[in-house]
Amino acid sequence: MSCLLDVVSLQEESALGRRYGTSTVSKDLSQRAQTLLAMQVNGEPLHLDHGFPIRLIAPARLGVNQTK
Repeated sequence: MSCLLDVVSLQEESALGRRYGTSTVSKDLSQRAQTLLAMQVNGEPLHLDHGFPIRLIAPARLGVNQTK
């Protein structure tokens, strides 16, 4: 995720927000190397009920808080 944020030039004053009932992600968590954005599971695209088109995988968060 940190690589994606580098590409989109996240500004120091930027805030990651809430939309459509998703949870927020802190800047610190988003920049950790372990935080990933998954687009596939076992080589297959994510299903709608598993967060299609992209799902946040952040080991530092409880499983219930893995943003879809």
